Amino acid sequence: SSGINAEYGGCNVSSEGYGWMTRSLMGVCNKVILALEGGYNLSTVSNGILACTTAMLGDSPDPMDPEELVPTKRPAVAIGEPSSNSESTTEHDEEELADEILMAELEKQRNPVEPVKLNDNVFAVHPKPWCEHLENHVNSAPATLEKSPACQTCGDNSESWYCLSCYQMNCSRYVNEHALFHGIDSGHLMTLSMADLSVWCYGCDSYVHNEKLLDAKDKGHIAKFGVPAVSVSLETVQE
Repeated sequence: SSGINAEYGGCNVSSEGYGWMTRSLMGVCNKVILALEGGYNLSTVSNGILACTTAMLGDSPDPMDPEELVPTKRPAVAIGEPSSNSESTTEHDEEELADEILMAELEKQRNPVEPVKLNDNVFAVHPKPWCEHLENHVNSAPATLEKSPACQTCGDNSESWYCLSCYQMNCSRYVNEHALFHGIDSGHLMTLSMADLSVWCYGCDSYVHNEKLLDAKDKGHIAKFGVPAVSVSLETVQE
């Protein structure tokens, strides 16, 4: 369910509350598995994940604000029983909510968000689902890719990027910028990181994730881990 002050869940559980619930569960359960569903509010999700992971690593979550330790005014409803709450969501409300989510998603695709710092420990990146350079700057990957190939210009292999047009290997902008210079000199705009298998478009100055990139990403995954990537459709990810 959504966290405190979240628009959708209304459960008023703070990130610290999730952390302490996780810690309590670990005291009575031999194994605890966390599953994330949704993700409408990036700040709430990231803070909740951080609190729960902190608890699972054996550290104490941040203390909760005493003012948060109050019951919600929302009535509890048993599973399968009809709600007597006169403010229950109507069909019209559900349609409005669906429209709001759809419009927010469309706006996010039109104006992709740059990497932003959500707190001291968590960053969020929104890759573009499509860009105009996919058609002319992405070619079929070779049968195999190398796990940590050296830059063809300086020989560094700490941050390797494959050009997705010619599959020349160069180093990142945080090493000697040879991948960037290759893109400028050759006009090849899309490149695959062998560090995290992300794709960057120099033309859009943005990360991109699209079905057309899955072949190269899959071969990169095989090079890094010895097995193909788990096949998950983009539609499933977006859900």
